Amino acid sequence: MKNGLIVGGLAVMALGTTVHQASAQSAAGKTIWDGVYTTAQAERGKAVASQTCAGCHSPEEWAEPGFMGGWVGEHIGGLHSRLRLTMPANNPGFLTTQQYADIVAYMLSLNRAPAGTTELPATDEGLRAIAVTKRAGR
Repeated sequence: MKNGLIVGGLAVMALGTTVHQASAQSAAGKTIWDGVYTTAQAERGKAVASQTCAGCHSPEEWAEPGFMGGWVGEHIGGLHSRLRLTMPANNPGFLTTQQYADIVAYMLSLNRAPAGTTELPATDEGLRAIAVTKRAGR
């Protein structure tokens, strides 16, 4: 009986994760693979990151295969909020919401998400409308 409860509990947890990922994607409408930032915005983000983040973080860290994978099933607003609320470690929230969005655009470029013609928004509402998903075919 105990084993049945454990297996059942694991199945419910797996289903909850799948439902959460599906609902994040369907509610968002767009994904990071839909060209949700511009090349110019990513370049601005690179400049800001080199001035404020490079002392603790490297571009290679943000381009690691597991970096964006840790956000799959979430909206990009979660990453933006995490940066805004915790970075830089010695002065969280020091940058403008636009600068944090530019850094997120830079992170997306490092992870080979394609650039588009519209900048990544700097508003919570706009950022919540973009889901982090795995690239199709992976």
